[in-house]
Amino acid sequence: MSALERALGEIGWLPATEHDADFLRLLFFELKSSQLEGLDLPFETLGAVLAQQYAARSFGYAAAFPSAATFIKTGIGSFIVSDGEAIHVVDITISEVARGQGHGTQALTAVLGLGKPVSLNVQLHNHARRLYERLGLKEISSDGMHSTMRFP
Repeated sequence: MSALERALGEIGWLPATEHDADFLRLLFFELKSSQLEGLDLPFETLGAVLAQQYAARSFGYAAAFPSAATFIKTGIGSFIVSDGEAIHVVDITISEVARGQGHGTQALTAVLGLGKPVSLNVQLHNHARRLYERLGLKEISSDGMHSTMRFP
């Protein structure tokens, strides 16, 4: 068991298995469907769009971060992390009903406590950016839509 698995496991984040596929897909659909609400798409079309986006995201993450591991806290969220000499937080998704309860803060604090450099990318308008700054991550670059942040 890696130090990352141990640190996250101590706070209830466990490596995802094939049995978690439905939860991960539903978590993604929950997040994205709220972002697409204004399009007023028919239910079938929305489902097809979300399925296509989920597949594209999964493929993109696998290509860009082949060693990344997905951790879940059942009913709470997912945490995708690439661990090497440095750690890159690929994605954090917390279910709408569990937001603001400290689950993301706990996971990030555990990762930051491993003593490795940590980086992540965040959309400039994402309110989670304040959390990252509060935990000590600093912006190192921006493309006008996204920021790359690093600790230390």
